[in-house]
Amino acid sequence: MRVKLGLPLDPWVAVREAMAGVPCEAVVPAAATSENLKPLATLGFERGAFANLDPWGDFLVAGNGLGLWIVSVHDPMNPVVAAWYPDRGYGDAKWVANGTAVAAAAGRTAIELIDVSAVHAWTGGEPLGNESLYSLGVWKYTAPAAPRDRFTNMHMLEAHAIQEHDYVFVAPNDDTGVHWFRVEFTEGKDGRRAAAFTNMAPIGAPLSGGPLGPHDMTVEDDLLLNVPILYIPNGFEGWQAYDLSNPEAPRRLAALPNLVAQGYTHTIAGNKVGERRLVATIQEVGTNTLKVYDATNFAAPVLLAEWSADKTRPTAPQHDITLLDGKLYMAHYTYGVYVFDLTTLSAPVVGTATLRPVAHYWPAEPRTPDALGFANIFDVNVVKGVLYVSDFSVSEHALSAVGFGCLTPGDAALTAG
Repeated sequence: MRVKLGLPLDPWVAVREAMAGVPCEAVVPAAATSENLKPLATLGFERGAFANLDPWGDFLVAGNGLGLWIVSVHDPMNPVVAAWYPDRGYGDAKWVANGTAVAAAAGRTAIELIDVSAVHAWTGGEPLGNESLYSLGVWKYTAPAAPRDRFTNMHMLEAHAIQEHDYVFVAPNDDTGVHWFRVEFTEGKDGRRAAAFTNMAPIGAPLSGGPLGPHDMTVEDDLLLNVPILYIPNGFEGWQAYDLSNPEAPRRLAALPNLVAQGYTHTIAGNKVGERRLVATIQEVGTNTLKVYDATNFAAPVLLAEWSADKTRPTAPQHDITLLDGKLYMAHYTYGVYVFDLTTLSAPVVGTATLRPVAHYWPAEPRTPDALGFANIFDVNVVKGVLYVSDFSVSEHALSAVGFGCLTPGDAALTAG
């Protein structure tokens, strides 16, 4: 039985059947998909491929050079485009306002807020378009003076609700720290909402990231301190963490320089694992090494372990990471996706083989990387116990749904991106 317009009433029956017999533990091959990961479906996309993904409920949002796209993953065996807006380029995009709006990079110095509340009533059929989604307003960024302005962009965004207000964060890559603004909604024309923006003081100075500045930051509601914490991958200057419980006066909790294996710290993830707070960072330029810290005490983080896919190619770039329920998921361009079990980390022994992947997804169509090593897998999210992998090189595999034998399909708590 299917509901109106064709969405399965309970898609998880088919997913559980497909995952029956897939083990949790398996041998992890270097250039193949391990047996504890099972590809379930692929969304081919004739209008280019996707890069960054962000999950909310049964949807993923992604921007590309042709528009903003919302993909329904209600049925992991059949991901489909539910909405698009409009026919122009967007970059990174993040859900805002309890999933009723999206903040999307719209050029080098602008972030557009788009009302997408209509998508939550979509039940299948043709994707929603401009008649259903609409702009709430555009926030403008003032670029710094030359020569810093040549690096300015709205490449990486983050969004988070703090004390009943919505905030959007951007790392503009011009060595001026993290910029952010508060979003407040007002009544606009024809009963539609509009958005007003209030700039907050930039975060990060004087350690504002060096060349290129900070990059893919994240805000997490910390389970040890019970405060929202902004984690900043601070470029060539390591990483930082800030307490945002008072948005008017962020308080620095940690500032750790790159002490081992110099490179551009690109992405960061922090969360409670067992009774500890673990922080993971990856690098994308230079010596690219995954590092995991015990940051239970922010005043004295301890490096627990480090890992690289191929020590003979230390410059092979890593990319996005997601930390969920003690497992770390890494998008690693032409190397695919790696999964690590951080619950096994114990003593702070640096430079040993304490950290090894427990699963590996190999790209469906491996491409030859460019001179910097970029191609294929850009991002990995987890939605209800299923991995969603973006491939920005192959439009036929723009988005792949992959089951993992260690996760329970359909468990709403197993969602992160």
